[in-house]
Amino acid sequence: IRNVGSIVHRTHGGTMHYTDLFSRNQGVLSPAQQQRLRDARVLILGNGGIGGTEALSLARAGVGNFTLVDFDTFEATNMNRQMVCREDNLGLNKARATAREIRAVNGTANVRVVQRRVPLDELDALVDHHDLVYPAADDFAYSICLFRAARRNGIPAILAVPSGLWAMVSLLESDGPTLEALLGLPQDLPYPDLKKLFEEPL
Repeated sequence: IRNVGSIVHRTHGGTMHYTDLFSRNQGVLSPAQQQRLRDARVLILGNGGIGGTEALSLARAGVGNFTLVDFDTFEATNMNRQMVCREDNLGLNKARATAREIRAVNGTANVRVVQRRVPLDELDALVDHHDLVYPAADDFAYSICLFRAARRNGIPAILAVPSGLWAMVSLLESDGPTLEALLGLPQDLPYPDLKKLFEEPL
């Protein structure tokens, strides 16, 4: 058993230090970059197919602080595409289940779980104090509103759009093009109009 430094990860088999858990990142990341990941605060709204995969990937990279937001629960129809979905967590809130998976990877991770749909007028407060935002709600109009909140607060946000065997991933900075400009959507539509836009048949 090794205990190097002040923060350790406790497992059934003994004690593991953060540095040991993510030692294979060395050479790809410098010690300063790894520490930056450890200190990073990431908000993921929607913990299903996209958000759950993002959360696990970031946890395995060594990100140390998460806010997970989801009001939904896992069901059997999620099994084929949502990485966190398993038989033993069917019926469990997706954010809670994802938090459990993150802590299984890195027991020192700080994970905050929000098990409700956050009202639109609370999105600015939600994104506050985060370094990166992942809007991954099933309701894309709602995700756009979260992108807007991130932009208003000067926080970068990730757009990840998988489709079959390919995906588009974009980082949206607060001083760059808006999501609407990137996707060719009308600017500044209120949420009800956005929702209607995506529900209209092609």
